[in-house]
Amino acid sequence: MSMARSLAVAKTGGDEDSWEQFLFWMMESIRCPGRWALMRRIRDWDAQLFQHSLRVAAYSRIVGREVFGFDQDREQQLVLGAFFHDTGKVGWPNRLKAVAVLSEQDLRFIRCHPDTGADLVQEFWPDAPATVLEIIRNHHERPDGSGYPNGTTVQEPMALIVGAADMFAAMTEPRDYRRFAFMSDKAAEELRTYGYPEEIVTSLVRQQNE
Repeated sequence: MSMARSLAVAKTGGDEDSWEQFLFWMMESIRCPGRWALMRRIRDWDAQLFQHSLRVAAYSRIVGREVFGFDQDREQQLVLGAFFHDTGKVGWPNRLKAVAVLSEQDLRFIRCHPDTGADLVQEFWPDAPATVLEIIRNHHERPDGSGYPNGTTVQEPMALIVGAADMFAAMTEPRDYRRFAFMSDKAAEELRTYGYPEEIVTSLVRQQNE
C-alpha cells in the first residue's frame, strides 16, 4: 500500500479538511531522517498498525487541546509519543497480528513492547524528548494500576491520553483476531472500568461519532 493510501484510510471522525490538515501537520512533525525511518518501519511491517497509530495520534491531539489546553510544544510531544506508541510491535512474529488466544509465552512477549518500543525510538531518534519516551513506555499502564509492564498507577496527563486513545481506537477498529468492532459507547464503558477520566472518555466518543 502506498503512503498516500495508508494515510487516506486511517481517517477517524470529523471532516475531510480537518483530517488533511492533521496529516500535513503530522508529516511535517516527523520529517527528519530518524523519525521518517521509524514511520516507514511501522508502515512496512503492518498497514493496520500504521493506520491505528495515526488514529491514536489524531485522537490524542484533540484530547490534549480540548481537555488539557496543551501549548504547541506539549501538543507536538504528545502526538509524536502517540504515533510511535506501538513501535515495539515491529519485531513481533507475524502470527501475533491475528491470533485470538494467546499463550503465556505470547503474553510475556507482548508485554515487553512498550519498553522495546521506547528503546527502538531512542536508537533511531537519539535526542527524542523524555516525554515522548515516557508516553511509549507507559501507554499500557492504567489509572487503576492493572496495566503492564510495571502495573503502575498512571496519573500523568500525556500517558493517560495516549493510553485511553490507544484502547479506544483498538476497540472501535476492525481487527483480524475478532469478529466485530465495539460501538463507541461500549468502548467508553470499558475505558471507565479502568478509571480513565470522564472528560477524556467524552472527548474520544465525540470525535468518533462526528
